[in-house]
Amino acid sequence: MIDFENTLITAHDRLNSAYTQYECTTDELARKFYELVLQSCIFQYEICVEMASIIRNKPMGFSLNVALKGLVHRLFEYNKILESQIIKKLLHLCSTRNILIDRTEIKSERKKWKSEFHKLESWAATRNYATGHYDPNFEKQMMAVLNIELTEVMDVCAAFISFNMSILKILLKAGRGNCA
Repeated sequence: MIDFENTLITAHDRLNSAYTQYECTTDELARKFYELVLQSCIFQYEICVEMASIIRNKPMGFSLNVALKGLVHRLFEYNKILESQIIKKLLHLCSTRNILIDRTEIKSERKKWKSEFHKLESWAATRNYATGHYDPNFEKQMMAVLNIELTEVMDVCAAFISFNMSILKILLKAGRGNCA
């Protein structure tokens, strides 16, 4: 189980460090690298803050479902941008720097969390009806919110944080020029 308090502190420090590096960098290629790092750190911090809030506040009943929908939304949206943009940009960055990257490393890391990612993808209707939008059909909204379960969300969060950390490590390798 992840120690969420230490994870939150680490995410906080990494976010501030990534922002400083991004802001201080004038080299175009390096800035692209730090953009990816910063995007990953923003996500990591947002998820950690929301998880810590739920753990500390201990919402109960329907309030718990409502509190969890923010996590569902962030996870769903970040997964979309990770698949459609971030990983592609990472591979392009490595290619631009003539760095060989083992694509199987990313696939292997994702495979470790296959069931959690499958659950994340199954939340598309929840995202469409109750987290990213408020569906005009109130019954659909309610059903989407009521189907959110604490253990599932926390399992997916923990898996996604671990996966995102592996992406950050690959980014660090790419930034240093020692992928493969």
